[in-house]
Parts: sequence; structure tokens; C-alpha cells
Amino acid sequence: MYRLVIAEKPSVAMSIAKVLGATARKEGHMEGGDRGPADGWLVSWCIGHLAWLAEPAVYDPKYDKWRREDLPILPESWRFTIGKDKREQFDILRTLLRREDVSEVVNACDAGREGELIYHPRQQLIYAGLLEENNVAAAGYSDGTHEESFQGKAREVTVKTVGYTGWKLVGVAPSAPLWGETDSVLLFGLSLLLFSAFLMAFLNFRVSAYIADPIRRLDQAVKELEAGGETVEVDVEGGCYEVQRLSRSIRSMVSTLRHLMDDIIEQEEQKRRSELEVLHSQINPHFLYNTMEVFSARMELAGLYEESGAISAFCRMLRYNMNTKDMTVAMKQEIRQVKDYLAIQKIRKIPFEIAFDIPPELMEEPVIRFLLEPFVENSFKYRGAVSPLYIRIAVQSLGRQMEITIENNGESISPDRLAELNERFRSEPVSVKSPGSRVGLTNINSRLKLFYGEGHYIQASSGGGITAFRFRVERRALPPQAEKGAPL
Repeated sequence: MYRLVIAEKPSVAMSIAKVLGATARKEGHMEGGDRGPADGWLVSWCIGHLAWLAEPAVYDPKYDKWRREDLPILPESWRFTIGKDKREQFDILRTLLRREDVSEVVNACDAGREGELIYHPRQQLIYAGLLEENNVAAAGYSDGTHEESFQGKAREVTVKTVGYTGWKLVGVAPSAPLWGETDSVLLFGLSLLLFSAFLMAFLNFRVSAYIADPIRRLDQAVKELEAGGETVEVDVEGGCYEVQRLSRSIRSMVSTLRHLMDDIIEQEEQKRRSELEVLHSQINPHFLYNTMEVFSARMELAGLYEESGAISAFCRMLRYNMNTKDMTVAMKQEIRQVKDYLAIQKIRKIPFEIAFDIPPELMEEPVIRFLLEPFVENSFKYRGAVSPLYIRIAVQSLGRQMEITIENNGESISPDRLAELNERFRSEPVSVKSPGSRVGLTNINSRLKLFYGEGHYIQASSGGGITAFRFRVERRALPPQAEKGAPL
């Protein structure tokens, strides 16, 4: 059976049909949906007023011109007129209303009956049946103030009719005197007094803290510096201008002393680690993971299994990037990351093939995180018109090093551009900023130099329809606490 929903106009009907899932367009109505009855919904519409009361001349030609003796005109049965440009939609609605498989009719047009609530401060509770209001009776009141008893309580109802719309503004107040409960008034006054006292004490405390706390923090910082503290932070915020200026002067002096005392080797090592952590943080979007899991579940429930699989792959990529406790992971985990990315690309219907030429013994070799996927992403972005896209990832052992090669048959790189890229990869200083909104090859090149040394950088080549990127990494043992990852 179907439920028939009739809206005021087509645009409203389309919005309702979209929510109900009625997406099949029929003549004068929408059909479908999987919410509610077994067969779904029928959503149709009016076009303003489809029918209206007939003119007096329809009942009798003599009423074409009114005469005093003919008034009032009160026909025994009322007739209606249907607009010529609305007859087709009227017939469609009549046919839908007479269908035997329509079990219910939902009026989704504007409310128009007397006593219908247009606005109420607690309207949701009234519609939910948790609260009642005497709106039907109030609709019959004339303008002015009326006394009534509703649900055993006396109250005064003030009514004002809006001239243009005929709507009535109704205000309700209890008939009991405002000062009828003296105890409640006294309790309210006492509570107000206590709150005022608490507020004054709180404001006094805050003002005192604003003046004294910066001086106290500055004094404590100076005492720690006198005691030989090397990690004291002289950073006093707030307070008067003199305290802030003194704080800045001491902070500047301490900063200068620290720079003179710091060992250059330790400073450079810390700088390298900080920059590497910043680069890793660019590929660590924690806030997206839980949301995407919800999307995947909803897609699977809706039967979108391919899209759900892509979202699940994306979530695994997020989880992989969120685990930043280890700088290095096994090569097989990087391959797993690439396969998850390719699972996402499948829904784009881009023909592609990929080959992995990696000896089994190198699958456990550690490499820095997020090393291969940006190259694969770059292959898709610059694939050009080639179809299918061919990608090859190869790893070979060179003694204490491994050489990693990523090839694709996408757009070729011009010789000038190739020379520019190789010179930049070789000589450009380490940078924590990557061009664009994604993790680019500059990011990978910087992390290679930071982790393995300045002699490790990307080398690009292009010829014979194949574009290749090569780089070498040192073979190091995985730390004992490194994650094992999922098997391939």
C-alpha cells in the first residue's frame, strides 16, 4: 500500500520527495521511497488553488448582476470552479486519491483551519502530545481580555486580531496575584542577595589576581634562574605595563644566554627532529577518522558496498597516519597503505594497473612512514589521457641500502622541467612547508634528507613513455616496539 502526500506547490513536493526517497518521476507526482509503508510513497502537489467557489452566475445567470432583492445568495449545494490551466493536475490528484492501493493521505499544504497553532513557545511539546493548549477555544474569542479556566487553573487570555492575515495573537497570564506566595518572594530575594555577595567576592578575587599574579610569577621565575634552572620560562602575561616590559627584558636576556650555552650539535639534532615531526603532522588528520567510519557504515547499510569499501580503506589510511609513535614502519605496511589508496581510486572508474616488484625478504625492512603513497597519488594526478594507467613499484637491495623506484606511463616531463626538479631535489634545503594542500614530493625529499642524511634525495627521469622516481634509503632494524601491521 502507498501513502499519498499532497503539497502546496511542486518545489515543496520535490523537497518532501527527496527526504522520503521518492525519486521516480511519474506524471504529476513522484513515487518510491523505502521509509514507511511496504510499497513506499506517492508525492504530488497542487498549483496554488486548484479549485475555488463558483461565481454567483454559475448558479443562475440572473446573478450575473446583483440586485438587492436577490440577496443574500445562499445556494442549497455549493459548486466549485477549476482553473483551465490547472485541470490536468486536478485530474491527476483525483486519480491518485481514488487508487485502491492508497491507504493514507497526508495533507502537507499550509494550515488553514480555525485554531491551528502558527507559533507557540512550547510548540514541539504540544505536537508531541506532552502538553495541551486551549487554542481552539481562543480562536473564537473576540479582541480583548477574557477569563477562562483551563485544566483547573484560572487565567486571563488577551486576544488581538491581525487585520491583514486574520491571525490572532493570544497572550496568557495566570489570574493568581504576582505576590501571592510571600515565602517564594523572600526566598528569591535571599538567593539574589547571596548571589550578589558571591559575585562581588569573585570579581574582587579576579581583580586582585590580575594585579598580583603576574608579579608573583615573575618573581618565581627570577628565583629559579638564580638557582641555576636552565628550563625556566619567563613569560608573564597580563598585569601592568611595567611588569610586562620587565618580563620581556628578562626573557630576552635569558634567551641570549641560552643561545650562547647551547651546544651546536645538540641544537641541530633537535632542530632536525622537530622538523621531521612537523612534516609527519601534515599527514595526521586525527579529526576525520571517526566521522568517516560513520559514513562507511551508512553506505554499507544503503547497499553502496564499493563506496563503503573505499571509505573503510580511507579510514585505515587515517589510522595508519595517526599512529606517530614510530618514525619507521615495515615496507609491507607502506605497500598496504598504497593498496588502500588504490581501493579509493577504484570508485573513480579510472582504468589502472599496478605491479609490485619487491623481494619477500625486503618486506620487513623499515622505511620512514608515508613514503610511497604520494608518488602513486602523483601518478594519478598527472596521468594525462593514457588508459590504462600503469604503475610499477620496485625495491632492490644494494648492500646496506635499498633503492626504491616508482614508475608510471602518464605525462612525460620535459627535459628543462626534469633538470629543474632534479636540481631542486638535490640542493634545496630541508623545508617543513609543502606546496599546495597535499603532501607533495618536496615533503618526501625533505624527510629523506632529515632521516637518512643529505645524500639521500629523489632522482627523476622520463623517457620512452615512462616517468620514474628513484631514491635510496639505509637498511635499519625496526625498533622492538614498532607496530607489526596487517598482513598483505
